[in-house]
Amino acid sequence: MTSAGAANAGTLKIYADTNFKGLIGTYADKAGSYVLSAANRGVMSSFKNDTSRWVAFYKGANFNGGCFPSEPNHHAASFYLWDDNSMSSFRIGNVGC
Repeated sequence: MTSAGAANAGTLKIYADTNFKGLIGTYADKAGSYVLSAANRGVMSSFKNDTSRWVAFYKGANFNGGCFPSEPNHHAASFYLWDDNSMSSFRIGNVGC
């Protein structure tokens, strides 16, 4: 693994724009539930899941509404049109939609 890869190992990074631009936050490879701040709800457009865990992204701030799953070690440069700019909360761990 390169040093750049090692620096990203074990993190989930979410971005406001497609192609991994506009970093919103970085989260450790630890099971948990997270609600984005009011300013960041509904703006997420891409992510890098470099964790060993599944992640479930939800449209609603209370882990409800539509859901988009991510398997471990998966990068998405964009969401489907109907999911783009709509995620408000997410769970890291053994979760699914």
